[in-house]
Amino acid sequence: MYLENQEITIRNTRGSDTEILAKWWNDGTVMAHAGFPHGLGTTAEKIAKDLEADSDERRRRLILEIGGKAVGEMSYTIVGENDRNLDFPDHYCVDSLFPGERGELTAEIGIKICDPAYQEKGFGRRALSLLIRELFCRKVSRIILDTNLKNTRAQHVYELLGFVKQGIRYDSWRDQEGVLQSAIDYAMTEADFVDYSGESEEHPTWSYRATTGDDLERIWDLNVRSHPGKPIWERFRFQAFRHEDRKMSKTYIALRNGEPLGEGTLLFDPACEAVGDLKYIVIPGEATDVNGLRIVKKYEGEGHISRLMKVMEEDAKRLGFREITIGVEPVESRNLAIYLHWGYTRYLEYEFDDGALVIYYGKTL
Repeated sequence: MYLENQEITIRNTRGSDTEILAKWWNDGTVMAHAGFPHGLGTTAEKIAKDLEADSDERRRRLILEIGGKAVGEMSYTIVGENDRNLDFPDHYCVDSLFPGERGELTAEIGIKICDPAYQEKGFGRRALSLLIRELFCRKVSRIILDTNLKNTRAQHVYELLGFVKQGIRYDSWRDQEGVLQSAIDYAMTEADFVDYSGESEEHPTWSYRATTGDDLERIWDLNVRSHPGKPIWERFRFQAFRHEDRKMSKTYIALRNGEPLGEGTLLFDPACEAVGDLKYIVIPGEATDVNGLRIVKKYEGEGHISRLMKVMEEDAKRLGFREITIGVEPVESRNLAIYLHWGYTRYLEYEFDDGALVIYYGKTL
């Protein structure tokens, strides 16, 4: 996940973030409200190991940046299966918001602004809005969180955003010093949400992530509309859906204010048509190839494809791939310069049956 609006960026944690996370998590002043006034006593190595299990689908620890500086962390955990929808009563209790037999998706979220210079300036409210919007776009049915009963500042922010108080668990847990603490539970459905993200046409939110829900349908509607009178794009569409359904590929998209405008696909199976006879550029579990990397022309040259590609590379590495390649036709010299800037080097040159000459560039993840 990568979200960006004005000076705020929310992105997946990277290996280079473990040192600052360890610094924050070992700081008692940062961790006091979470019940650890002496810090966690953890290490960057332990954090890196724990982060290996993260995925966009179920759990992510995120870094919050303001003006390019890491100032805090966020997280979400999604549980349940979204197999049918329910209407929620006006006054619901927290027990009804956890997934059970009903099969609804619930997301539990968290945030800590760890740099005191950025606290109480409205950044938390805006950052939470961006994350909440993104989760609802991914068809999450409800969002929950809890906080220390003493943390009235956080409660004020949550209630401004539309979170509904579900109850107080008095003396329900002990902190690091053995002192009993109380927690307050909050929940939200999309109808409750009050958006403070600042998103507008003038200040759009860009998000970059793997497709979920109806994203694939929406991006291929755009592709077909953008190529009128070219039936081959309907064939490409069929292939994309078939590959995705069979887990032969995974598509990633760039969205502007929720509208998909760019995409790229990781090919996992050498049987994908786009691989042609080059079976060795896609080796299951070892090498993946990037296909169909593009964005609406109006937004070219603004860095969106670079950000999308970063998300794709991170996910490919998480999925166990060691090599990644991308092809470019010689006439696309601008794209070639970009790939070299990303750290790709010349891999091979290949002429397809239709006469198209493609030069593949690759790098080790």
